[in-house]
Amino acid sequence: MASSPQTSSRFSNSFRNNSFHINAPGFSSTPAQVSSQQQIGAVTDQFGQIGLGAGQKPFALYTTNLLTAPPDPRVLHAPPPEIRLPLNASISTSPFANEDPLYQHCIINAVPTTSALLNKSKFPFGLVLIPYRSLKEGDQPVSLVTDTTISHCRHCR
Repeated sequence: MASSPQTSSRFSNSFRNNSFHINAPGFSSTPAQVSSQQQIGAVTDQFGQIGLGAGQKPFALYTTNLLTAPPDPRVLHAPPPEIRLPLNASISTSPFANEDPLYQHCIINAVPTTSALLNKSKFPFGLVLIPYRSLKEGDQPVSLVTDTTISHCRHCR
């Protein structure tokens, strides 16, 4: 279905001028005029309300230039950063919901948002699993989930 040049120019002008007209019950019959300054101010107010909250400290960030120096493998043995989530962001509020990083941990702290960013970093994205780690004196025992029912998927039955 082709639109007339007059109709398409009217739509492009309304988007260019930030005026939108909604012809539906419950909406005003006059077009809404929204200035870009009002839009920017509203977004700024939203970000200003986010805040860290009382008592929270920002993460200590450090950068590594991967183009001039290879990654330091000793970082793999460093303790991971603490997990700080907003309230109600996690299903479990238990401090034991995540396993000890001695048994499993990710080798990078932030997940790249795109594969291009992962390729640009030239750092492998992986998970280190150590299921049969020897316990040393003073280590806590491995947390186990015990269940009396043997579960199988439908394919394995």
